[in-house]
Amino acid sequence: MEPPCKQPRISAQSTPKDVSELVTPCYIGYKSVIQRNSERMLQRAKQLGCQLRPHMKTHKTIQGGVLATDGTKRCITVSTLAEAEFYADAGFEDICYAVPITAEKLPRAAQLHERCLFHVCVDHPQAVEALCQSKANKPWSVFLMVDCGYGRDGVDVKDPTSVQLAQRLASSKGTRLAGLYTHGGHSYDASQGIEAVRAVAQQEAEAVAAFARTLRGKPYCLEVPIVGVGSTPTCSNPPNQFPSEVTEMHPGNYIYYDTMQQALGSCSEEDIAVRVLTRVIGAYERRNLLLVDMGWTACSKQGEDQNFGRLEGHPELKVVGLKQEAGLISSRDGSPIDFAQFPLGTLLRLEPYHSCAHTKQHDKIYILDEDRCTVLHTWPICRRGFTSEAARRGAALVGQENNDRSPPRRWVWLWPVLLAGLAVLWMTSKLPALTTSSNTSLLMESNDLPSTSETTTAVTREMTTFYMYRAQSDNDYDFQNVNAANLAGVMWYLEHEVVFAQCPRHYNITRILRYKVSMKTPEKFNHNFSQFWAYDKGMCTSPACGGDYAQHGFNVGCQYEVVSVYPGAVWYSLPGECPTTPLVAKGKHCKHLMPGGRCDRPTGEKNCTWSAQKAGAIEISELEGIYNWTDFCKQHGNEYILPFWDGRGDAVHMKKRLRKVLELFHSKYPDEPVDLEDREGGGDVRPKTMTPYNTFPEADDEKAILPLAPGKQRRMNLNALAIAVNLLLPWCVFCFVCCTLSFSWHYQAPMLAWSTVLLGLMLAAFTAKLAACSEETDPKWYAFFSFAIAAAVLAAAACGEFNYRTYNVAAYDLKNMNAYPDVNPATKGQQLMDAGRLYFVDGSALDLKKAMSFKNDDTYCVAPIILGKDQMASYDFWAVGVNCCPGQSPDFRCGEYNNAHARAGLRLMSDVERPFYRLAVQQAEAAYNIRTEHPMFFHWVQDPVALTNEWISDGHRQWISRGLRPLSVLLGRSRSARKMK
Repeated sequence: MEPPCKQPRISAQSTPKDVSELVTPCYIGYKSVIQRNSERMLQRAKQLGCQLRPHMKTHKTIQGGVLATDGTKRCITVSTLAEAEFYADAGFEDICYAVPITAEKLPRAAQLHERCLFHVCVDHPQAVEALCQSKANKPWSVFLMVDCGYGRDGVDVKDPTSVQLAQRLASSKGTRLAGLYTHGGHSYDASQGIEAVRAVAQQEAEAVAAFARTLRGKPYCLEVPIVGVGSTPTCSNPPNQFPSEVTEMHPGNYIYYDTMQQALGSCSEEDIAVRVLTRVIGAYERRNLLLVDMGWTACSKQGEDQNFGRLEGHPELKVVGLKQEAGLISSRDGSPIDFAQFPLGTLLRLEPYHSCAHTKQHDKIYILDEDRCTVLHTWPICRRGFTSEAARRGAALVGQENNDRSPPRRWVWLWPVLLAGLAVLWMTSKLPALTTSSNTSLLMESNDLPSTSETTTAVTREMTTFYMYRAQSDNDYDFQNVNAANLAGVMWYLEHEVVFAQCPRHYNITRILRYKVSMKTPEKFNHNFSQFWAYDKGMCTSPACGGDYAQHGFNVGCQYEVVSVYPGAVWYSLPGECPTTPLVAKGKHCKHLMPGGRCDRPTGEKNCTWSAQKAGAIEISELEGIYNWTDFCKQHGNEYILPFWDGRGDAVHMKKRLRKVLELFHSKYPDEPVDLEDREGGGDVRPKTMTPYNTFPEADDEKAILPLAPGKQRRMNLNALAIAVNLLLPWCVFCFVCCTLSFSWHYQAPMLAWSTVLLGLMLAAFTAKLAACSEETDPKWYAFFSFAIAAAVLAAAACGEFNYRTYNVAAYDLKNMNAYPDVNPATKGQQLMDAGRLYFVDGSALDLKKAMSFKNDDTYCVAPIILGKDQMASYDFWAVGVNCCPGQSPDFRCGEYNNAHARAGLRLMSDVERPFYRLAVQQAEAAYNIRTEHPMFFHWVQDPVALTNEWISDGHRQWISRGLRPLSVLLGRSRSARKMK
């Protein structure tokens, strides 16, 4: 009968605790039954002298795989590549893809082949040739499928071409014959009971064993390491003994069983471990039918003639039909149903006819406790031949339930994107005034406002008029949403950013434009100027400017003393329509919401704070005395040779250049004043009395009104974005270079990995050159950036190389070496010199009585790997460790020496340690009178794949921890730099 669980209810909990809380239809399993079925088959395989290679296609869960492999997570069978990837992601090893492979699946299979010990199956010459000719990094491990009478797949053992396929696999450099694989599927057709099933099992085993003897015998003499047989019926009721050639059995359905297996005699009803849980959603007494929410989307239509299975605890009922989302239940003998027993919401459990097909309909299975009511776990299912979201989460869940660690994911390609974005930010924030384009020519400044050292606290509310200047190409642009400057700023810009040692000029600058600007700030704004904002392409480059304009109005921005070579230089920002929108995107709606500050006559309203009109223009060639620019460039190519540019950086020559510009403007526009000092409308409020934004010099502070001494500068407000970028970019470079040198890039493409170091040093050299050429003295961001980048690259190179050599290179080497299952310790070591991982046969162990050590600063410990107690001809496989045999020999405590499940070896890759282990083995030979021909050294473990993944995980942890150190160092340097300023 159905267990007496709680009353059915719908729960809002995210994790149901009782079966009554589950949303139906769903799939449930009984944990105790699953464990019992798994343990029974493991014991049966051991009694038959076989290795169990359980098939995963029935349950498709990580947790079921762990139970089926007795916790070893190795030696499994799958039916799809998606299943193989699912289990490989969870750390499973020695996976057999038991479906004939074809050429188009090889690229996907190759990825599995590189990651773990992975076998493929073939039974056709074309597939064999595709494997032999593929360009894999190591030979494919291939099973030849054999038809034992089932007639579905496999080669005909009586056909001579079958032997030829085996020879081709054994002789090709691209393949290795792993063994023979057969499936006795015709046991499902045995209708004469258990004895008929045993007869099929005997015939299956003898057929494949005979073919193995043929291949091993003369004249072929092929190695056939593995001979696998089995289906759930033949493995549940096997013959008393398999032929000696049979080494593996691969049933799958046994972990769940079903009513079909019960009919075949494979199990009893108590052994059926899974159910489809459904609820009654309708009752129709006149038709003698119950309606449940289980349709063929939750319950396979296979077994329709057997009523799709059996309703647990209700032998009087049967499922008579399935629609897509609903099913019909009636009485088995036609008698009236007792509808009082089945009110709406009643839970029913269907024992499936074929559990493999039912599993396929679900993406998870709820595992119940002994009481069959309490929900213990949710096992994700790898569903429908692809990895669903729930299945992907299964690999993560296995780490929680089975303490496994899957390989970490590396987002290496995120770093170049981050670096590129930060580089753009740094270049745009290096100097707030350096923004230019063909659409909005470069910002320049006016000579009529002095530096902050000459300002006072006066704030004027009346309109003030003065000159602003811009350096511009021959193209004309609207004078709004741009930056401008005083004449000192223009000249600094021309001297350092436009006129280079080689023609042509930067940005095609040809002239200096002069504008007469009038401005008046709002009454509630306590400054004459707003904060300065840089503009590019008609748009403010900082997202914060919109909030400033909304709060204070569209005021002209001002920034003093950005540069030092032309004292008194000032930068301006002139907000116009839609200042936060790119030039090409400004529309009517935007202009209505953000009209800007430009108007015909400033009134002091937030959207009418400044006006501008052209007040003349001069050509740079006029200043230089050049009248044919094209010819000059062809003949000389260096504008700095002209007398106008003599004495770069010299204060006297700079004043001469400024005077010459003013004289040229006056000669061309004699009606315009040379300087505009008086407020429009009369009065005597000069621009030098105006207070810029965030400048509050004291009136009685003599230093605030006196010019600074030559060569000295007032400390400026540092650009926060520039500070952040100059710290973060070197840190990102460090992380990226260290990452490329620490992990797989270094292993797969060392030249490419080391080229990142070269690129980083080139970047540092380039910025160092900019620092040397620049005449800035405050702040020296180029110099700081160059030093920080160089230090980050060199530190990253050392860090990455250490990380790579210490943690990762051995793991990558081992993953590219072969793995061999079922190795007898008596095998000659010379036959397995290309092995990275060895899985020894059951019964293999360490002979701790023959342990030995050799001391050379460190103590190098060895112990032979043996099978049984008999003396072996040659002891070629040795477990090793450093400083793990503290007592007198023999005293070996290295690796998992005390783990009863450990019987695998991970190859020692250290060339430094290997000679000392050889000396220890030589001492063991002399002490114990044993012989070693080709000693091979291994770390003794249960799961070698988990150990290699652990090494790589350690490398990632070291990379993360080291990545945080330079950031703290850079932050410390930044604080020191700011104090120096």
